[in-house]
Amino acid sequence: MSGIAIPIESRVRYLKRRQQEFADLLATESTPEALFEKAQKIGHQVKGNAVTFDFAELTENAKSLEAAALKQDALAVLNLARELMVQVEEQLSTLV
Repeated sequence: MSGIAIPIESRVRYLKRRQQEFADLLATESTPEALFEKAQKIGHQVKGNAVTFDFAELTENAKSLEAAALKQDALAVLNLARELMVQVEEQLSTLV
């Protein structure tokens, strides 16, 4: 935990934002380069701020997502995005 009490509403908003980002990533029909760029950005953001919102369990998969994007491994990117989506949905179900 970050040591700062984050209001439930803020935590829910955070998760809903991540949920939408992962849904968008999984629905990407653009070039592989765009997929990797988007995945790297999302992975980096989640890796950096999940702990702040008390979602440390998202950090490892977010690190892996960023690494897969840097390696340009499309299968790993999509699998990790799905895993993160499930994790986010599970966390949301405990808050709402």
